Amino acid sequence: MIITSLNLNGLANAAPRGILNWLKNQQADVICWQDIRISEAQFPFTALEKLGFNAFVFDAQQPNQGGTAILSREMPKAVIRGIGINELDEQGAFVQADFEDVSVASLLFPKAPTEASLAARFDLQRNFLQHCKKTSAKRRDYIYCASLMMAHQSTDIGRWQERQHEPGCRPEERNFMDMLLGPAGFSDAFRMVNKKDGQYSYWPLDETRELGCRFDYQLITPKLRDSVLSAQIAGDIQLSPHRPVTVRYEFQRDFF
Repeated sequence: MIITSLNLNGLANAAPRGILNWLKNQQADVICWQDIRISEAQFPFTALEKLGFNAFVFDAQQPNQGGTAILSREMPKAVIRGIGINELDEQGAFVQADFEDVSVASLLFPKAPTEASLAARFDLQRNFLQHCKKTSAKRRDYIYCASLMMAHQSTDIGRWQERQHEPGCRPEERNFMDMLLGPAGFSDAFRMVNKKDGQYSYWPLDETRELGCRFDYQLITPKLRDSVLSAQIAGDIQLSPHRPVTVRYEFQRDFF
């Protein structure tokens, strides 16, 4: 099973950069999009169906802000929109597709550009960690394709020493990642098989890679840890300031 995740920074922004042509060449079984910034009524379902994808959308209350989508070659058994956390659900920040024995979700976490917004996000982080602890304890396996807008370790931040107080790189955000990838029970699928420095999934289109950060993840529950075969970030694809993150899994039996 191949899963690719990409924060679009708005479908309207990604479209002229060739998002549909990119999809034509994709080998992924499931593609998760974050920050689509479009209503479900405007979503290009017909175009995606022609490319062989079933598409499922959770748009934000204000569609130009947030929203997530899942594209899948196989029709899922169920689709869940919302995570039960108001701050995320209002932003259309979570949609989940349930397959036979594994669930794949597309998740968008809000940015915290200021100290005030960072303080306001702490409650959200606590609620989300509680949700993750419950999820990792379930019998079903989960993969969260998450654009979290925060990096975990110094190896995930370009020029780390001088950027520790920037949004996404601050100690408070890295502590949250420690909790998410520790007591909450999730693992970072990418880092399980790719230990290299400089593996960044985000940098502004007009800046060099040395200013990048790894803000985008595939988070997996415990029983999937031995299923990760390979992981890569397509650094040469410029559909948005984010880059596609692809992980190949091999489960005990094939779902697709």
